[in-house]
Amino acid sequence: MGITLRIGVFFDGTLNNANNSMMGQLCGATHAIKSEDLDASCRPYMADPESSYANDESNIKKLSDLYFSSRDVLDEGKLHLKFETVYVDGIGTSSGQPDSMLGASMGRGEMGVTGKVDEAFKKIGRAIYDFSQTYPDSKIIHLTFDTFGFSRGAAAARHFSNEVALGQSGPLGNISKIFRGAFHQAYSVEYQHDVQMGFIGLFDTVPSVGGLANLGYIRSQTQPGLKLYLPRRLFPNVVQLAARDEIRANFALNRVKPDHLEITLPGVHSDLGGGYFPESEENLLISPMQVLVVPGTTDVKYTSIYRDAQRVKAQWEAKGWPSEMLEIVTPYVRGLPPSQQNSFNPDKLVYAALQLKRPVRGELSRVYLRVMYALAKERGVRFKQLDEQYPSYTIPAELQALSERFVAGDYSTTPAEEQLLRLKYIHTSASWNPPTILQGSTPRTSAALLYFNAPTADGIRVQHPHVPD
Repeated sequence: MGITLRIGVFFDGTLNNANNSMMGQLCGATHAIKSEDLDASCRPYMADPESSYANDESNIKKLSDLYFSSRDVLDEGKLHLKFETVYVDGIGTSSGQPDSMLGASMGRGEMGVTGKVDEAFKKIGRAIYDFSQTYPDSKIIHLTFDTFGFSRGAAAARHFSNEVALGQSGPLGNISKIFRGAFHQAYSVEYQHDVQMGFIGLFDTVPSVGGLANLGYIRSQTQPGLKLYLPRRLFPNVVQLAARDEIRANFALNRVKPDHLEITLPGVHSDLGGGYFPESEENLLISPMQVLVVPGTTDVKYTSIYRDAQRVKAQWEAKGWPSEMLEIVTPYVRGLPPSQQNSFNPDKLVYAALQLKRPVRGELSRVYLRVMYALAKERGVRFKQLDEQYPSYTIPAELQALSERFVAGDYSTTPAEEQLLRLKYIHTSASWNPPTILQGSTPRTSAALLYFNAPTADGIRVQHPHVPD
């Protein structure tokens, strides 16, 4: 009997790993746990608040759970169908292991973008082998793939699709040779004949891969070793949801317009792809920490750097931000050794920056889970029923009307909704907080310091066009 095997392949985002998310909650990555209460399997790295262990499940994991699965072969008229799901841990991660900084920061190595695509094909090979063992009398005559990805995982999904399109000369050719007995004699590994890409669903593609071709500059349009271009003649069903409010310099968007549907929606990167917990607290520097040498008797409030912070505060207040969420912080005063010129009033170092402190909620990503779910179903993807009451899927009542409108294809927002989203649901991804590993008792102000989440200079996101690689 000839079988059509349809496989959903789900590439999670950078530092998104569903298995590690569960371990992190047991091991103190998201909240303090007494040592005597830690799970026996916990390791020190599982409590790192800036690791994959400290993130919630993403929309990629949720969609993989919703993807239709069939224990048996389904007979639908002349078609005999079998469904499988492949979930791939996010870039920079491996389940139960420490995160890879090479993978997370540069998108390279075994846990980088191409490494995760290789992993996906290995898992596909395993699924085909298991199928052949379970159904020895059934042979695969047709392969169809649906793929979804977030962030660098979206880049992986695009690269994966191009590898599938290579047919016999790509990874599928090797799989067909290794597991020849699983395939029908008429199967030829010919793309758009007996191999198809069904649907490609992307959440905010951000490749950010460093290598020789771009001299390690991850903001470059050149992405070494990746095939991100999706020609419509090969891939007719592509949708990307793009983050309207993302402005980090290291998070340039790789577009799919004008060749494919791309919908720009309110939120930053992970507001779309998921990974934020339902409740969290932001405590972020939204202006660079500045330092100034002043006489020892000078109050920091009468300095130029304090006035700079006041100007930034006024700009945020003019945009509708409540003043109680904004505070000018002057965290440290350090006296300098006296000199011959000022031995009685030695100079000191003063610091100033603007800090945003507020509670923020994470359920906006659940709206975009529904949007992608609906768009994929319209284009032939088969899902299980989405249970609106399941705790990980529920939407607050104040977002319900917006959610229904977005799912229906109307992406407009009212002024009241914009204010609600800004103050309560859209996260502040761009900040001048240094990485935890570089923080210390002295404020960090060096221009050479790597501020990975710094905004672009003009506050406008860099967008790379959809052009051939």
